[in-house]
Amino acid sequence: AGKDTFLINKGDGHDVIADATSSDTLKLKGIKEKDLSTTQKGKDFSARFFWRMVLLLGFGILNLVFYNGDILTFYALLGLLMIPAGYLSTPVLWAVTIFLLAQPIEIYSLLSGWKPDLSALGGYYQKMGPALEEGSFWEAAAASLRYGFRCSWLWFLAHGRITQTVGLFFLGILVGRHRLLYNEGKNLKIWRVVLAFSLAAVVAGSVLGAAEHGSVHFGPLDALLHPLYNLAILLLIVSAVVLLWYGFAGFRRSLTHICFFGRMSLTNYLLSSLIGSFLFYGWGLGLYRELGVTWSFLVPPDPPPPSLVPPPPPRPPGDPLAKTDVARRLGSRSEYLVVHLEN
Repeated sequence: AGKDTFLINKGDGHDVIADATSSDTLKLKGIKEKDLSTTQKGKDFSARFFWRMVLLLGFGILNLVFYNGDILTFYALLGLLMIPAGYLSTPVLWAVTIFLLAQPIEIYSLLSGWKPDLSALGGYYQKMGPALEEGSFWEAAAASLRYGFRCSWLWFLAHGRITQTVGLFFLGILVGRHRLLYNEGKNLKIWRVVLAFSLAAVVAGSVLGAAEHGSVHFGPLDALLHPLYNLAILLLIVSAVVLLWYGFAGFRRSLTHICFFGRMSLTNYLLSSLIGSFLFYGWGLGLYRELGVTWSFLVPPDPPPPSLVPPPPPRPPGDPLAKTDVARRLGSRSEYLVVHLEN
C-alpha cells in the first residue's frame, strides 16, 4: 500500500516483519524481485496486497481449527486498512498514526467512564474448555472456530490492541516512505534518539509499574499505559537491531545465518498450533493430564490447555474482567494464550 512496506506487528516487541526494497539494506524478511520492481517503479501494489491479506485470512481460519488464540485473522482484516492509508499524504498519515498509537479508545474510556463490554469473554472460554480438554478433534475444531475469533476480538479490545495494531501498520508505511531502514542521511541519528527515549520509557515503566511476580501493572491507568509501555519495548528492540546491524559486521553475519527462521515464520506459526494442540489437547496425547505447569513450558511449541494454567490473582476493582469468578479465572489465561503465538 505504498512504495515501501515495513510492517511492525504490535505490542511487547512480539513480531517485527520488515520488507525492504534493496539487497544492501537492512532486511528482516525479504520480498520477491517482482514486488521490488513494482514498488520501486511507483506502480500500484494494492491489488497484490489485497490478495495477500485474503491468503493470510485463509491461513488464520486454518489455524483456528487447531488453536483458538489465532491472530492471523485480525492481522489480515486490519491489514486491509493499509490500502487506503497508502494513498494518504505523509503529513496526514503521520497525524492518523500518532492518533491511533495514543490509544484513543482508552483515553475516551478514562475521560467518559465508558467501559467496553467484556462480560462474554469468560463465558466463551468456559464453553471451549470441555471440547479442548476432553472432546474429539472435530469438537475442539468446532469450538475454536465458533468462539476463538470472538475471544481474540474481546482480548484485543480489552488490551488496547486494535488501534495500536493499525497504528503500527501505518507506522511501517511511514518508515518505508522516509527510507529509515537505509544507512543514509541522518537515519542512524534518528534511530539513536528512538533508542534513548524508548529505553528511558521502558526503564521508567518497569520501575513505576512494578507488580507482584515480576509483572508490570499501572493500576487504574493500566489499560492506557500498558500498550504504550509495550510500544516502547517494540521501538527499543527495532532501534537496537538497526543500530547493531549497521554498526557491527559480526552482528550482520550472525543474523544472516538465521534468516531461514524468518522465512519460515508462517510455517513455524502454524506448526506450533498443530503440534502443540496435539501434545496437550484431549483429541491428541492429552499431556495436560500428566504434566504440571513447569514441565508443560518445557515441552511446547504451544501453551498448555486451559486446565493447566493456575488461576490469576483477583483483578483490581473496576476492571471489566473482574465482574465474575469465571472471568477472573480465565482473564490472564486468555492473555497468555494469545501472547504466546505472537512471540
